Amino acid sequence: MTVAEIVAGSRRRGFDGICLSEHDKIWPADEIARLSRELDFPIFRAMEVTTSEGHVLVFGLDEYRTAMHSLATLRKIADEAGAALIKSHPLRDMTPGREASSLAAYLAMFDGVEALSGGESAESNRQAFELARVHSIPAAGGGDVHSPSEIGRYATRFERRIADELMLAAEIRAGRIEPFAALP
Repeated sequence: MTVAEIVAGSRRRGFDGICLSEHDKIWPADEIARLSRELDFPIFRAMEVTTSEGHVLVFGLDEYRTAMHSLATLRKIADEAGAALIKSHPLRDMTPGREASSLAAYLAMFDGVEALSGGESAESNRQAFELARVHSIPAAGGGDVHSPSEIGRYATRFERRIADELMLAAEIRAGRIEPFAALP
C-alpha cells in the first residue's frame, strides 16, 4: 500500500493521525514531513526493532543501530533520547512458564505492551491485555496493517492531541495511552 492509501483509509475510519513503522529501519524525517504536508494529515515515524528478546516498537529515535539487538542496550538508548518502547505482540516472544520475578523485570523494560495487535488472534490479544492489567503496564493497540481492509482494526487512543514525535514518545512514556478496536 502507498502512504496515501493508508491515510485515505485512516481518514475513513475517523483517525486523526497515523504512525508508520518498519522492521529495523525508520522512514527519513524529511520524507515523512513532506508526505504529512502533501496529504494534510499527521504522520509519525516509529521502528519495530528486532531484539534478542523479540520485537519492540520504538517511538522517538531517528536511526536504527545494530546495538539495539540487545534489549538492555535499546532501553538505555531510548532513555537517553526520551524515546518510548512498547513490547509488540508480547505473547509471541515470551517464554512460557517464566518466573514471576523474571517476567516483572522483563516487562519493566517497556513503557507499554501491545495488547491489541492486528497480527494476533483474539485469544492472544485477550491474554496480552490481561498481562498488561496484571502487571500494571500501559496497553497500546497496533494495526499491523498490510492491506487496505486491515486499516483501523486496532489503534491507540491518546489523552492529548499529538503534535510531534517527541510528544508521541513522551505520552507513551507517561502511560497516557489506551488501546481500542476500531473495527468490529
